[in-house]
Amino acid sequence: MKLKRNQLLLPFIIMIIFAGCTATPQAEADHSAQIQSDILEKMADQKHYSFQGTTSITLSEKEMEDFVQFNGFINNKDNMYMDLSIASIEGMAEEKMQFVQLPNKMMVRYAEEDEWEEIDKQQQTLFSELKNWNPEYFLSMMQSNTVHTEEIKENDKHGLFIQLNQEAVREQIADQLRSTLNGGLTEKDIQEMKENLGLTNEEIAEMQGELEEQMQATEDQIEEMLRTMQVEAHYTVFYDPSTLLIKQIEQNIRTNYQMEGEEIKKKMMIHMQLSDYGKERSLPLP
Repeated sequence: MKLKRNQLLLPFIIMIIFAGCTATPQAEADHSAQIQSDILEKMADQKHYSFQGTTSITLSEKEMEDFVQFNGFINNKDNMYMDLSIASIEGMAEEKMQFVQLPNKMMVRYAEEDEWEEIDKQQQTLFSELKNWNPEYFLSMMQSNTVHTEEIKENDKHGLFIQLNQEAVREQIADQLRSTLNGGLTEKDIQEMKENLGLTNEEIAEMQGELEEQMQATEDQIEEMLRTMQVEAHYTVFYDPSTLLIKQIEQNIRTNYQMEGEEIKKKMMIHMQLSDYGKERSLPLP
């Protein structure tokens, strides 16, 4: 009789022992991926919201904390306003600028100037760099280039750790670096040199040749970087569990590469907060 009782209790004992082990790693991964999918679906419906954040960079053990500070807002999903401040470094003055990005063009206004200028194709570097602080770009990377997602809880905050496709991040870095080579003297630059500096066509041609040599040397350095570059990138996203709206995004990108035979280690951390969902604002254009 005692044996039969033990046999009856055995299933309950097993159930108690394994009660905390029912979720398999695959089930947890699927659950985390579903949360991410639900968050992205919810964010896709948000046409208006604000953002603010900072960027810190560590380059070969030299840390530049809050090197970039930014704030702005998304309006009607495709329009963005951003106020950007880049800290002074190595004798260079602090730089401030404002951007408005529209579906078909981009405008910039510098702190000391009142007029907005349209950025032409020769200044595409600004388009590329601006992605680093555009929350819509973060969302697109999460949508297209996630390879692993884990649910996390930190001080009663709900969040996701999102591992990105390293090759995709590397390609994005490569695009940004190569976009710096698309410069050169525009017709507008040449005209201003003639009017303001009194340079002749021969002097301008000589300057253009020197610039092309510098750009070629820079291109060689960039290609060396890309051949040797190793990348590790992830996002940490905190969200409101009741609305599934993102409250905070933290990006961490680490790169190792060779530059003129020297190993360079770089870490870039972006901390961004999102708020004011549904609040529409007017773009500050003339």
